[in-house]
Amino acid sequence: MDEFVLDSETTDEAGLSEKSKNFLLTTAKWSKFLAIVGFILTGLMVVAAIVMISVGSSIRGVGPQGVVLGVTYLIMAVLYFFPCYYLIQFANKIKTGLISKRKDDVDSGFENLKSTFKFMGIMTIVVLGIYILMLLIGLFAAGVLGF
Repeated sequence: MDEFVLDSETTDEAGLSEKSKNFLLTTAKWSKFLAIVGFILTGLMVVAAIVMISVGSSIRGVGPQGVVLGVTYLIMAVLYFFPCYYLIQFANKIKTGLISKRKDDVDSGFENLKSTFKFMGIMTIVVLGIYILMLLIGLFAAGVLGF
């Protein structure tokens, strides 16, 4: 995929209308809200992971499953942290850049928004790949593919 890149002269001349700035400020507020909720959920996942790992290893009959589930939650929490981080950085930089009229902050904000969507896109591709792999393994195990 080729990225569409404008030269600096074009972006400087184009500018942003007041309407666009208001849209961006509203987007920044919602992004900050979603990022904060995401951080809270990430923290709850970490707490749940710690409980599952510690309790799961001490209860008879649960042992390995509790630990595996706890580690899975911990991995999910780590993966969920990054889009939340990029999103809150986007919100803060866009707001700061638009209010102070600093182009570098606005650019940094958009870079963080790009990172948010890039991370989410890559994770979607990975999850879809895992689903396809699980489907193939399931079909193979059922004898449908007959390899």
